[in-house]
Amino acid sequence: QDLSNTVYAFASAGVAAPGLFEAVASAAPVAIGRRSFKPQELSNLVWSYATAYASQGHIGNPACHHYTSPTALLLDAVADEATRLADGFKPQELANTAWAYAKLENYRLARRGAFVAALASSARAKIHRFEARHLSVVAFSYAKAGIADDRLFADIARAARGRKAQFNDISKTQLRQAALFLRHRAPHIASPNVVDVDLDLDLRLLAAAAAAERERTTGGPKNATEGGPPRHKGRRVPPPPTQQLLLQLRRQQAEQAGENGASSSSDNEL
Repeated sequence: QDLSNTVYAFASAGVAAPGLFEAVASAAPVAIGRRSFKPQELSNLVWSYATAYASQGHIGNPACHHYTSPTALLLDAVADEATRLADGFKPQELANTAWAYAKLENYRLARRGAFVAALASSARAKIHRFEARHLSVVAFSYAKAGIADDRLFADIARAARGRKAQFNDISKTQLRQAALFLRHRAPHIASPNVVDVDLDLDLRLLAAAAAAERERTTGGPKNATEGGPPRHKGRRVPPPPTQQLLLQLRRQQAEQAGENGASSSSDNEL
């Protein structure tokens, strides 16, 4: 608990302490191995490293995420223990943990299948207890990491529809970004009239894109142009920046609006 609380305090205050973070990364796996960490402490620990990475960059060097680096070994230890304790994670802890691993992009979260599945299973079991912010963070984190769990996204979409009034601008933006990430990974299911600024449509895309991605990666269309972005030597092409996706979206919406206008004009002439 002391290790978790210490880095949490420094990360929350935005104080750069690379030496401290490296020391904790070296010491914490031993304590985690003794099963002395609770779910909240594990969640706070990885949240602190992700926050320090985002705000200070001192653990953002790729060398820090090498498989033998203290930071990577710490993240491995937390992932292993969180897999075992996933059922005991509360909604906030699940959201913070998913966000942290997605934020630390060089860690390659997708390779930790058991961990990813355990968090998703725990989230689905507790989805009725999730607030809007929890739903949007989990959706954003999984989509950003390239993990299309169709059952998780479908449950998030259903739960979000019942909490529409709770979504603030930040939560809506996170859902929209999640939908855009998934739309890039499974473009064959995203027609221009599906993606919109409306929350309902974002949720429809979220669930549909996840289902299409699962179908594609487990034996869907073989044609790269039909099945989403091509893979190169086992590595997925990274999604383009959000700004580029938004420009594509606006262009497609404009084209759709033009087609609808032309159709209406023809109808009127008849």
